[in-house]
Amino acid sequence: MFGHLESQFNLGGTSELTVSSTPLDIGRILISGKTIPEAQWEATYFNGIPIEFTAIPDPGYIFSHWIGVNSSSPTISITLSDDQNLIAVFVEDDSPPTIQINEFLASNQSTNVDEA
Repeated sequence: MFGHLESQFNLGGTSELTVSSTPLDIGRILISGKTIPEAQWEATYFNGIPIEFTAIPDPGYIFSHWIGVNSSSPTISITLSDDQNLIAVFVEDDSPPTIQINEFLASNQSTNVDEA
């Protein structure tokens, strides 16, 4: 199927790529800016062309690391030369919640009167 393109553009063959996360459905993975459509996704890619991945955890979770490449960065770029299995690992976020004050009103006598 890709033979014509491989010879025309001097590409070095194709490889199968499998991408998933663990635990399932705790975040999403973007490939070159597009969200993968399934929990475990498989595709054929040309070898020698960089592919960017970004792991985005759901609220209450954080990204831990990738299995299949040695990286703990949520955004990575890989260049295939053989079949690859890539897994994003998410873990519960056990850091204490942060409090953010988004509004402050000083003692006020005319604008927002507090009946109490």
